[in-house]
Amino acid sequence: LCESSEGKTLPFHRIREQHCYTTLMKILGIDPGTGILGFGVIDVDNRGKAQLLDAGVIRTPVHQADSDRLITIYDELKQIIEDNKYQFIALD
Repeated sequence: LCESSEGKTLPFHRIREQHCYTTLMKILGIDPGTGILGFGVIDVDNRGKAQLLDAGVIRTPVHQADSDRLITIYDELKQIIEDNKYQFIALD
C-alpha cells in the first residue's frame, strides 16, 4: 500500500514500476457530435503525469432522426459517466 510520510494509507493509489503515486484527478474529455462523439479519460497523478485510461466513440446512424440520435448519445454517455468517478469533465 502507498503511505504518506505520516504513515497513513493514501486514497486512490496506484503502484507503477514499484513507485507509489496518488491520483489527484480523473478527467473525462468529450468532443461532441451527433454522428460521432469522441471521449477520453485520463488520470493525473501527484507528479503531474497523465495516463490515458479509456477512449472511444459513440456513433449514431446518419439517417436516424435527430431525436433518436440524441437519445442514443445520452444513454451511452450517461453509462460512461456512471461507470467512473470523475472530478472534472471537459468539453471541446
